[in-house]
Amino acid sequence: PSISAVGAYLKSRGGAYSYHMLGYALASVAWNGATAWIPSFFIRGFGWTPAEVGLAFGTVLLVFGTSGIICGGLIASHMRAKGRTDANLLIGVISAIAAAIAGVSASMMPTGEAALAAFAVFAFSGAMPYGGAAAALQEITPNQMRGQVSALYLFVLNLAGIGFGPTAVAWLTENVFRDPAQLGHSLAIVIGVDMPLSALVLLRGCKSYRDAIARNEF
Repeated sequence: PSISAVGAYLKSRGGAYSYHMLGYALASVAWNGATAWIPSFFIRGFGWTPAEVGLAFGTVLLVFGTSGIICGGLIASHMRAKGRTDANLLIGVISAIAAAIAGVSASMMPTGEAALAAFAVFAFSGAMPYGGAAAALQEITPNQMRGQVSALYLFVLNLAGIGFGPTAVAWLTENVFRDPAQLGHSLAIVIGVDMPLSALVLLRGCKSYRDAIARNEF
C-alpha cells in the first residue's frame, strides 16, 4: 500500500497507535537510559571493576531479561484468553509499574549486591512487555501494512530510547547534580518519571485499543 493509504489507516485508529507508541517509547527511554549507565553506577558507587560489572550485570540481563520477555508474553496470552483484548497494552502497564519500583529502589541501595538484586527485578519486569508490544500492532494492522507500521514503531522506539534515554541520565548528572557520584539519583529520576508516565499512557490507550480490535475487518 502507498504511504498515503497507510497514513489514512493510522489516522482512522489514531488513538490506539499513538497511545501504544508513546507509551512504549517512554518505557524505552527509562530502559535504555538505565541499562546504558548501570555499569557506571556500580563502578562509581561501589568500586566494582568493569570485569566484575560485566559478568554480574551481563548475567542479570541474560537470565532475567530473557525470562521477563517470555513470562510477559505468557501473562499477556493468558489475559487475552480470558477475554482481555487489550492484554498486550495492559502487560505494559504492569511492567512499567513494577520496573519503576524496582529501578528506583535499586538506585538507592546501600550495597552493590542489594542493588544488583533489585536491578534483576528491574530487568525482568522492564523486559516483560516487548513481545506483547510487537504483537499488539499485528492485532490491529492489516497484513499488507504490517511491515511499514512495524518499521514506524521501531523507529519511534529506538529514537526515543537510544536517543534520549542515556542522554537524559547524563544531562541530569552533569547539569543538575554536578557530581558523577550522584549517578544513582539521575537513574532514579529517569526511571521514576518515565516508567509511571508509560503506565499512565498505556492505561489511557486501552479503550482506544479495544475499540480498534472491535473494528477489525481482516
